[in-house]
Amino acid sequence: QKSNFVSRVSHELRAPIASVRLMAESLERGKVAEGAKQNEYYRFIVQECRRLSSLIENVLDFSRIEQGRKQYEFEPTDVAALTRETVKLMEPYAEEKGVQLKLETSLVAPERSEGGSIELEVDGRAIQQALVNLIDNAIKHSAKGQTVTVGLDADQPASDVPPDSDLSEGKTNLETGTMPVLLYVQDH
Repeated sequence: QKSNFVSRVSHELRAPIASVRLMAESLERGKVAEGAKQNEYYRFIVQECRRLSSLIENVLDFSRIEQGRKQYEFEPTDVAALTRETVKLMEPYAEEKGVQLKLETSLVAPERSEGGSIELEVDGRAIQQALVNLIDNAIKHSAKGQTVTVGLDADQPASDVPPDSDLSEGKTNLETGTMPVLLYVQDH
C-alpha cells in the first residue's frame, strides 16, 4: 500500500512540476515576448505552485492523521467566501481539462446572507483542502464537456440524509437557530 501511495503521489507531483519548469524556462529564454502571454504564464505558474503546495500539504496531513497528530484550528470563517475563492482557484484547472466548473448557492435567509457570507467556527484551511481534493477528483474523472458543480446550501436540511439523523427532522443549531450548512461537489 505504501509503495502504491508513493507511486501515486509521485505521479501527481510530476505533472505540475513539469508544467512550471517548461513555462519558467520559456519565460527565462525570452520565448514569450507578448506581455499578455507572459502574464498568463505567470498566473499559471502561481496556480501550479499553489496546487503543488496543496498536494504536499495533503501528504503531510495524511501522515498526521495516520499518527493521530492532526490538529484543527477552529476560527470564524466565511464559508461562502472560502467556497467562492476555492472554485475560482480551481477554474483554470477545469478549463485545462475541458470541464465546466459551476458554483451554486442558495442563501435563503437574507439576514444571514449579507454580502453572501456565512460565518462559521471551522478550520478554514481544512475545509478548503477537502474541497480542493473533491473538486480535483471530480474534474480529473469527468469527461470533456461535463459540468462539476460545487454547491453551498444554508438554512435548510440536506435532502439525502438518513431518516434517523437530526437533519431529517428539521432540527436547528441550538445556538444560532439555523439549519446546518451543506457544502458539496457533484459530478457525473
